[in-house]
Amino acid sequence: MNMTRWLMVAALGILGSTWARADIPTNQQYTITLTDWDSDQTFNFIPTSGLDTGDFTNPDDFCPGYDSCFDPSVVLQKGGGNHDPNGEFSFSTGSGTEVLSYQNTGSDIDEVLLQLTSNGGQLNSDQQNEVFTCSGGNLFTNCGFYDDGFEVAFWNTPEPSQWIVLVLAFAAVMVVRARKARASSSFAQTRR
Repeated sequence: MNMTRWLMVAALGILGSTWARADIPTNQQYTITLTDWDSDQTFNFIPTSGLDTGDFTNPDDFCPGYDSCFDPSVVLQKGGGNHDPNGEFSFSTGSGTEVLSYQNTGSDIDEVLLQLTSNGGQLNSDQQNEVFTCSGGNLFTNCGFYDDGFEVAFWNTPEPSQWIVLVLAFAAVMVVRARKARASSSFAQTRR
């Protein structure tokens, strides 16, 4: 039974390290792709941890009544160049459509908050009635918008397969405990 316990501890350790994996590891290159924004809007890129995502609207809900959204979008992807900001930094939409390339040289980044800083944190007036899209590409599973000013967040949630592994690991722990209790009980009865 000791071997079973060690195997379960190893499996939970592997699972935990999968969940704790960084989304933009140190020395990972990544890009921020901006499409159809007004020119010269400025954002802060804020690596964060423990971000409260409850206020961020799912991008699907940002397109009510639309089959697809073709208005401004922001996408984070792997790949990129050698511009190497560390921690929080600012970037501009420039002409409105462009790909900005970076390399993370600081600590691993688990979540990202993009916070509009131009115009006092407000969208330009001609963008008030537009719909917005976002994607974490191959870095993050979730993104969403927050309308108090204008913010975009990127974060991950465990994949369904990870939940299944966790449930199986928990079930295995319970089986081992039941077997141990049963063995102790049988041993106690035969000793009487």
